[in-house]
Amino acid sequence: MKQVFSKVGAIVVEEVPAPTVDPGSVLIRTAHSLISAGTESGAIQSTADSLLVRALRNPALVKQGLAMVAKHGVSRTRQIVKEAQENAELLALGYSAAGEVVAVGDRVTTFRPGDRVAAAGAAIAAHAEVNNVPVNLVTKIPDGVPTEQACYTTVGAIALQGVRRADVRLGERVVVTGLGLIGQLTVQLLRAAGCQVFGIDTNPARVKLARSFGLSGSAIAGKDRSVARVLDWSSGVGADAVIITAGTSSSAPANEAMQMIRRKGRVVVVGAVGMDLERPDFYQREADFLISTSYGPGRYDLDYEVGGHDYPIAYVRWTENRNMQAFLDLLAMGRIDVASLTSRIFSIDEAPAAYGTLKDLANLPGVVLAYPPSERTRQTTSPVFILDTAPRPVGGSIGVALVGAGNFARAMHLPNLKEIADFRLVGIADRLGSEIQRLGRTYGAAVVTTDYRELLKRPDVDLVVITTRHNLHASMAIEALKAKKDVFVEKPLAMNLEETAAVIAAARRSKRQVMVGFNRRFSPLSVAMKRALGGLAGPAQILIRANAGPLPRSHWTVDPYEGGGRVIGEACHFLDYVLWLTGAKPVRLWARQIGTEGITHDTMPRDNVSATIELDDGSLAQLIYTALGSAEAPKERIEVYRDHTVAILEDFKSLTIVGSVKQTEILPTQDKGHRAELELVRAALTSGGLFPISLEESVRATIGSFHVLDSAKTGTVIEGDWLPTSYRDTPTTLFAQ
Repeated sequence: MKQVFSKVGAIVVEEVPAPTVDPGSVLIRTAHSLISAGTESGAIQSTADSLLVRALRNPALVKQGLAMVAKHGVSRTRQIVKEAQENAELLALGYSAAGEVVAVGDRVTTFRPGDRVAAAGAAIAAHAEVNNVPVNLVTKIPDGVPTEQACYTTVGAIALQGVRRADVRLGERVVVTGLGLIGQLTVQLLRAAGCQVFGIDTNPARVKLARSFGLSGSAIAGKDRSVARVLDWSSGVGADAVIITAGTSSSAPANEAMQMIRRKGRVVVVGAVGMDLERPDFYQREADFLISTSYGPGRYDLDYEVGGHDYPIAYVRWTENRNMQAFLDLLAMGRIDVASLTSRIFSIDEAPAAYGTLKDLANLPGVVLAYPPSERTRQTTSPVFILDTAPRPVGGSIGVALVGAGNFARAMHLPNLKEIADFRLVGIADRLGSEIQRLGRTYGAAVVTTDYRELLKRPDVDLVVITTRHNLHASMAIEALKAKKDVFVEKPLAMNLEETAAVIAAARRSKRQVMVGFNRRFSPLSVAMKRALGGLAGPAQILIRANAGPLPRSHWTVDPYEGGGRVIGEACHFLDYVLWLTGAKPVRLWARQIGTEGITHDTMPRDNVSATIELDDGSLAQLIYTALGSAEAPKERIEVYRDHTVAILEDFKSLTIVGSVKQTEILPTQDKGHRAELELVRAALTSGGLFPISLEESVRATIGSFHVLDSAKTGTVIEGDWLPTSYRDTPTTLFAQ
């Protein structure tokens, strides 16, 4: 399909794989989309600036870069920065579109194919022939409203939310400062609400346009004495409210608004303006100063926008979706005129020319892109679309499909897969077709697709590497096993016991191998430490401290559905490490989490745990996983005490052993074993041998993470081996070994 991007500040139209529909989303064939001059111009400028320019503007980026060099070395840091620059250069544009539903997800009941809909969301309701949009960001278009008008719905909802925040009443006097696209719509909405409206803008043509929508007073900012005019217009009383829809770094609009309103009046900021407020006018009028957040309640709430959970109408009357609906209803009733705002309609192929007109818009701020229907367009809306324009796969005899092309896969797995002999990257699958298209060309894949099942069908794929978000790991591994592919899946293997059992069952039936990416045991310093301690007598005491650092509650990793939390998602690494290092099995586990007294907003008790593990060789291991620490301290530290010897491994960069064994190793850069584990997988596949981590080991550590959470939450002690009896009694061959 065709999609519009900003690339190094230039507008380009590129062919990318079409998206597939998610369970809670709607797949839409776009008919029209609206270019938002203010918002998108800023986004375009951001891609025009190099990382160096951005670093000079933000010294924190320089500090971050130096830390990356210390951690990864100059060569890998250069590669990461180059990748980041390439990602930043290609930016999907658009957030307000309208079209026809072509498919709905399994959980969607409110839409069906053929429905005409409007859609919202930055880079979601994009300038693209097909968009996959979460259900709460989609609303039906009333009969009689053409899609070239319905594509204004998102900006209309933004304007409507600003009016709602102003809490206007019939007959009130309201000033609108900034008469761009949102300002013009705000004027019309206020007139529809029975208000008298005064408009202010620096552009006389925009003021003239707003007059045609019913202004009863106006001023040219920078030329007229705006405050005096508003006071004269309001008979000296002042406006009941001022809604600021301008975009400027200056604080003048906000401070002048305070001078324009009556006592106890309201100022609502919709646009991006300076807010260095002068206290006297604010204080003397006892004014209400309010911010309007985009489309309305639900915006930036992932549970609402992505998860599809609506707010009860009895408690939240106007959500962002209901604002969208209300705006469309006003269009249908003829109370809002967007046709008069449209300067021109361009086809998607003319997108560069369309953006070129933005600076020259005199009085009509709306520019619309059209997507003419054709046989080609109907084909590109298929839920399955593969872009096969990259060079044919290069490399060895092991065909690899990478599913999930996030930051980790780009930084680690893709470079390693390219460099390791015998691996041949057949294809990359990810939800974002625009990004994998570039990755496919960079790493020599033949196929990039938004439907990973297409890769599972290919006979030239031997190994499936899964690096998606955690909630997809088990189901994708099962499908790959059913397709008779070997599987390398990043941790965690599964999110619960039921998923774990399902993966085991699939492995048994397929007789294919499954391995979880517990890479830390393959670090060269881990291997050296185990070798050095292996000849010592007696049990060991092990202390592992993971100073993981905080994550915001909105981060997908800590989401119970998508990430499962950090114990399941990351602490499982260290449970595997303990079992591997000792070669023993667990017999008892107990864990605790921090209390809630004085807890900060983003601190989650279940992500801050201390667990003690007793092993059948007499060893004891203590794991402290915390998000309370500082990034200035090392992230991971492992201490092992055995037979009058102490081994300390810090951040997989330095190893010190003292006592009956003495050894010191310092690596030039951190090595957590990511490449080594793939090298061993390659060796197993080429020789017909076993993966370096058995499914039994992977399952044991996975279930251990569930036990840590259960014990920390309930205070119970988990007795016995973490592997259920039904699994332990199963012959090893049924673990696909």
